[in-house]
Amino acid sequence: REQLAELFAGARAFAFLSEYEGLGLTPLEALAAGVPPVLYDTPVARESCGAAALYARVGDGPATELALERALFDEGTRAAILAAAPAVLARYDWTRAAEDTLTILREAAGAW
Repeated sequence: REQLAELFAGARAFAFLSEYEGLGLTPLEALAAGVPPVLYDTPVARESCGAAALYARVGDGPATELALERALFDEGTRAAILAAAPAVLARYDWTRAAEDTLTILREAAGAW
């Protein structure tokens, strides 16, 4: 945790270029640390990060390069992403996730 926090503290952008990953927690951690993520444009990436990320088509090197340049150097883009971050991050809460899981397990146990 400490090492990850140090890495994010020194970063201006976070590239998470996976076309197979499900919900990636690391882009959300980057957002929480104030680091704009660059992601491949997949349905799960769009669902999890919404407007709080830059996207590039899978395998499109020039688009990925442009997204990284914008995340690193375009202050307006960086500000817009970080302004969208609180709404995105508010959807993810460990306490609520645990409570929702417990509710589902209790409902399932009652069904047996």
